[in-house]
Amino acid sequence: TINSRSAHAIEAELTQQGVDFKILMMVIKGQGDDVWVMSFNTTKSSWSGYKEMFYGIADSFSLKK
Repeated sequence: TINSRSAHAIEAELTQQGVDFKILMMVIKGQGDDVWVMSFNTTKSSWSGYKEMFYGIADSFSLKK
């Protein structure tokens, strides 16, 4: 959960034009039928330096009322 909202995290790896990437997608339930998707990406070799920050940013997500 993120700020009392249902959430799912998806981590993926892909290669594009010979470069390896790592992606984090956060899917967060909004109000009613709303769904919010946040995407964070970096090169696979830099992932360990950004992973905690990406999750921290996602965890701080909140909707304005």
